Amino acid sequence: IQMSGRAGRRGKDDRGVVILMMEDKMQPETAKSMVKGKPDPLYSSFHVSFSMLINMARSAGGVEPEELVSKTFAQYQAERAMPELLAKAERLEAERDAIQVDGADESAVRDYLDAEARLGAARAQARAITHAPQHALPYLQGGRLVKVAAAAGGDGRACWGVVIKSTRTGGASSKAEGKKAASGGDGAEADPVAAAAAAARA
Repeated sequence: IQMSGRAGRRGKDDRGVVILMMEDKMQPETAKSMVKGKPDPLYSSFHVSFSMLINMARSAGGVEPEELVSKTFAQYQAERAMPELLAKAERLEAERDAIQVDGADESAVRDYLDAEARLGAARAQARAITHAPQHALPYLQGGRLVKVAAAAGGDGRACWGVVIKSTRTGGASSKAEGKKAASGGDGAEADPVAAAAAAARA
């Protein structure tokens, strides 16, 4: 497609000739679709870099960045796509305004969101208390069944495991030290069995 678009001399030749040298056998329909088919869309990868701005500042012509961007293919594509994007935004806004929830008003939705926020804060506070060393250490004994939280970026599911041993990483005998451990300081580490966790997940 690129070659067929450049064949011939612009403004002088009505048609150009393109010769395709094929290494493998190709069906005529496939070759026809390559030459006369719809081309792949082109997207500009232009971006203003720091070195580009330095060079423009050093140039004697005093080229402004806005002027440079306005003459790029990326700006042309953006301006060409603007009417469609504006129409799509108006359509989505109309769909949003047309949404009606039967039997509920805005105040009820606001109360529900406030309750959800309070519930999340209460759960976080309860988790900080239960994970504090003075509360968690007595339970981190060999053979204890524990629920392991899912890692970030995983499938979002927690799994079960068996504690082999627990290693104390710092002093957490006092309540003050326990609070420090709950906030990310010293504490204890448990070593669950991965095989048991995987089996429990299944």
